[in-house]
Formats: sequence, structure tokens, C-alpha cells
Amino acid sequence: MRRSYEKTDDGILLRLDVTVYARQAVMRALYRLQERCAISYERDGARLNVYLEPLGGSTDAEELAASAWREINFEMMRYDAVRESANVRELLLGRALYASCVEASNAPEPPEEAEESWREDRRRIFESWSAVSE
Repeated sequence: MRRSYEKTDDGILLRLDVTVYARQAVMRALYRLQERCAISYERDGARLNVYLEPLGGSTDAEELAASAWREINFEMMRYDAVRESANVRELLLGRALYASCVEASNAPEPPEEAEESWREDRRRIFESWSAVSE
């Protein structure tokens, strides 16, 4: 697919196919360009028409179009990566939070010897502290 633009009186016009480019990715890309140009857009059927008007008049239309396509492609790669890894992120989050979601009534009771070993450890800790303070 050839990425092209049309020159307008005030700037450039990008015609994006909404079946190819996700709206969220395009909006993120345009946000990155907001300091360099005035941006407006409209939906025309299966197309999203994006108008870019350089601020200050110093930006070349070809350079602005190249920057816009670069940002749109970068954001589309990010969008695809996030979408493809959503299940993995949800699984990792679920596993990380699983231990905190187990109800205490269903949790297994610790063995009694664990309680005794804890008491012995507590005695040893207090003994070492009392030896230091004397």
C-alpha cells in the first residue's frame, strides 16, 4: 500500500483506510504531532481524512507527511503488540494476584511444627537483641 498525501492550500491531507489503521493508534500518532501542526479530521465512509496544517509555516509538506506516516506506523505497531499480548498480560496479572484472592477459610492450615519452629526462632531473635542491649 502506497502511503501518500495530498497537498492542500494550508497543508496536507492524509486519507487513511479505517479497516487498516486503528483509530486509537491514529489519534496517538496525531497527538505527537500537535506541537508542529494544527490537526483536524473527519470520517468519510471507510476513510479517515486527516488535515495537517503546519504551525509557523516553516515545515515542508513532504517532511510533515513523512513524519505523520512514521508516527502512524509506529503507533500501529504498538497497538498490534498490545492487542496480541493482552491475554498474556491478563494471565500474568491473574497469577500475580491469585494468592491474595484465596479466602482464609479455604487456605490450608500450617502444620504444627511450623508454629513451634517460629516460636524457637522468636526466642533466638529476642536472645540476640537482649545480648546487644546489655
